[in-house]
Amino acid sequence: MREWLCDSLVATGAAILLFSFGLFILIMVAAVPTNNPYIGVFAFLLMPIPLVVGGVIFILGVLMSRARQRGEQP
Repeated sequence: MREWLCDSLVATGAAILLFSFGLFILIMVAAVPTNNPYIGVFAFLLMPIPLVVGGVIFILGVLMSRARQRGEQP
């Protein structure tokens, strides 16, 4: 796991994924008592975009790192 986090693409994807997930949880906890309909639009339509992008970047970084490691071994 330590080798994967050294790769900048994997670290960037993980940071985006964790930050957006934490923000999603924070919005859901903070928005429960309010009746603002725009919170629901933000939480369920716009917030999954960074979650998906972060996950895709993370997975691509892991795949590229594994391909690079396979290429270095004889």
